Amino acid sequence: MSSAVNGSSLFVPAYFYPGPLWDKVIHSKPAFVVMNPDNGPGAQPDPNFVKTVAQAQEAGIKILGYIATGYGLENTSKVTEAIFQYDSWYKTDGIFLDQVSSKAEQLEYYQTVADYIRRSNSSSLVAINPGTYPEDMGYMALADMILAFEGSFESYTKIKVPLWTHNFNSSKFVHVVYEVEEIALAHSKVLAAERNAKYAFFTDLKRRDAYTLLPSYFN
Repeated sequence: MSSAVNGSSLFVPAYFYPGPLWDKVIHSKPAFVVMNPDNGPGAQPDPNFVKTVAQAQEAGIKILGYIATGYGLENTSKVTEAIFQYDSWYKTDGIFLDQVSSKAEQLEYYQTVADYIRRSNSSSLVAINPGTYPEDMGYMALADMILAFEGSFESYTKIKVPLWTHNFNSSKFVHVVYEVEEIALAHSKVLAAERNAKYAFFTDLKRRDAYTLLPSYFN
């Protein structure tokens, strides 16, 4: 698997419609895939997504439903409605909360949302994307997975990872790195392992295309 550490450690943001790209993703058997029908679950269930999600789950892939939270400003009723829709329409394995704050002031908001996810389905995973390491350790407690780095390869080579990350299991952390040329993949994998991130997604695309297309070396 050239686009991440290996299939069991691959985390794929698949913000595209079912078809050839989803087929490639399912064939690669990543650990997690984030689905995003329409910047959320959409207005109604889509039968093509229903079929594709079921196929992915049959292949042993866990599916997370994308929801933007506006860094704690999105109305919680809208967020909880989207959580309900993902669970009832697509039987997702968890929720991927995007645009997540890492600050103490918004912790209560995210704890409320996480509690709702788990009340709705006790087996659901809670993944959050602050895109950085949280300032408040409460985020580490409320989330099963944290996307703790999201940025370019150049930035990735320079970040300083907090020492406390090694107090947690590596399965807690996800890294998404853009603009990774194929020649730099091996080095990127080493960096992810050194930084205690089990799950990763590397792409040679720029940020604007990183989630809506697959990297050229994906197989």
